[in-house]
Amino acid sequence: MSRIKELLARASAAEIAALIRTGDVSAREIVEACLDRIEALDAVYRAYITVLGDDAMAQAVQADDAIRDGRAQGPLHGVPVNIKDAFAMRGTPTTVGSALLRDYVPDLDDATCVRRLRDAGAIILGKTNVGSGMATGSGSDERIEPPRNPWNRGRTPGGSSSGSAVSIALGMGYASVGTDLGGSIRIPAALTGVVGLKPTFGRVSQRGDIFGLGTALEHVGPLTRTVEDAALLLSVLAGHDPDDPTSADRPVPNFAAGLGKKPPRALRIGWAADGGPLGAEPEVRRAVEATVHAVSSAEMVIEQIALPAFSESLWFDLTSLEDWEAYDEATPEGRAYFAYVRNSLHRRRRKVQRYAAEDAARLRQAYAAVFERYDLLALPTVPIVAQPFDRPTLPWNGGEREVYDLHIVNAWMFNATGHPAISVPCGFDAEGLPVGLQLVGRHFEEETLLAVAALFEDAAGGFRPPPLPEL
Repeated sequence: MSRIKELLARASAAEIAALIRTGDVSAREIVEACLDRIEALDAVYRAYITVLGDDAMAQAVQADDAIRDGRAQGPLHGVPVNIKDAFAMRGTPTTVGSALLRDYVPDLDDATCVRRLRDAGAIILGKTNVGSGMATGSGSDERIEPPRNPWNRGRTPGGSSSGSAVSIALGMGYASVGTDLGGSIRIPAALTGVVGLKPTFGRVSQRGDIFGLGTALEHVGPLTRTVEDAALLLSVLAGHDPDDPTSADRPVPNFAAGLGKKPPRALRIGWAADGGPLGAEPEVRRAVEATVHAVSSAEMVIEQIALPAFSESLWFDLTSLEDWEAYDEATPEGRAYFAYVRNSLHRRRRKVQRYAAEDAARLRQAYAAVFERYDLLALPTVPIVAQPFDRPTLPWNGGEREVYDLHIVNAWMFNATGHPAISVPCGFDAEGLPVGLQLVGRHFEEETLLAVAALFEDAAGGFRPPPLPEL
């Protein structure tokens, strides 16, 4: 394997940034290699909706010129990344995975996350495939070819930041920015073997997330190959945005400061050994348990707990309430396309208005009590591995459960509570499909969350590239 191919297969964004800064590789070489990779693989894996090859190559040339002149722009100088096709980007289509919006170019400036990536020196390769309206579990409008799981092309990568996760696993970019309304960063990260971080609500600006289904549940965050890269991206993306009313005015620390160090104090971790509210497949539980035991130490007291029990129907109620507000003013064409959303809203509106706020308050109070005792929680990100596209339900606990429900069951509640949560790879099942371990931290304590996540990542062996045919 050539050096560039090895870098595409295994290197992290931080490693690529360092190599570009020192001149060991050029931004042009790396960007060109990523674009070649996209050309070779994306007809099969469908990670991208829009590829900005000419723009990316022009930026790479400028990045190399800046390095020669001693003008490195920021921590991501010359690093090729991508963004979920939910964010506004000046002059670029924003489809949200919908065939009806394939040519829609919003008359908007770059989203805040796009601007901050550019300010940090990143080169944006394009926009990645998502679920229709960012609401489906499979990761795509049925009229747009869905992204394929890099570990098994017949399996879903999850949704809705599915193209982002697939692209990072396959070396079609070194980092991505996605959105997470009920697990949409963490779920595809877990099912494809990469890292996905949902920061604390308000930590990263939502401005420019033009089709976000609900500002009170929506989170913006990175998908990467390593926890170190997640910390690096969060340092770039975080910070108060006066143009976003949900943005928190909090200092931005060095999120990577604690990586590789012992915790400054003994930490107490609550481990959902049963796999979460609905349990988990035995192989998923075993992979998580092995990683948890591997990091147990005097600095980390791990106790088995049962998580507060709340039905995922509360998440549907909460999102329905915000869907109503988001889509009630949509265009007639938009209303026609999102009929399935509107019908759901009509059925649920009275119940949502009557009960959702009260139930959500109970949920937040229950988890506030949990975090009075524990610094972090540990549980499977998703209680199952990636499923075939044509398998909408699974036998579960003596009955049937929708795969979509099993995707979100361990994730959605932390959107409602706003706690930061990260998925890290923690092994594989017998068929070679990835398993993700989710760690959840206290509000605005991402430094601790990331430091502990790095320990779990190391115990599980870190990022492993999926097997691919010789390119």
